[in-house]
Amino acid sequence: MIACSENCIFADDGLCNLKEVTKPSSTPIKDCPYFEKKSNKKEGS
Repeated sequence: MIACSENCIFADDGLCNLKEVTKPSSTPIKDCPYFEKKSNKKEGS
């Protein structure tokens, strides 16, 4: 388990739920190359 306190699409209840290592994101943060910021907008609206 990996702790995650960022506003990231992979964060779930304080843990990272990324299942597989993928290509690093275009917006990495210091401790996480896979950081993807959560959007406040819901898709389809």
